[in-house]
Amino acid sequence: MFSTSRTIEILGIAVLAIALAVQATAVYGQPAVTPWPMWGQNAQRTGECPVNGPQKGDPMWVAGTEGAQEIAIGEKAIYVLGPPLYAINFDGSLRWRDQHRQR
Repeated sequence: MFSTSRTIEILGIAVLAIALAVQATAVYGQPAVTPWPMWGQNAQRTGECPVNGPQKGDPMWVAGTEGAQEIAIGEKAIYVLGPPLYAINFDGSLRWRDQHRQR
């Protein structure tokens, strides 16, 4: 049979091994503490955001009602490929307008 000191030593090693396993699981087995911790946002990969967005539309500005046109967003402005061709600043003000150029 084992002696008492040997039994205590084996129990101590077993308790230490269990404690290390539990700590490793806590560190590596949990998602990151971020708004989007993994691909698909959660373990079910639903892609649903846990944060509520705006509840109603509240646009800062609207750029005319000249029908469907092509729009390009640049570094300094939003370009509407008319005719007429024009650019709008990000605050909604007109940057420039070219009434003579046709596509």
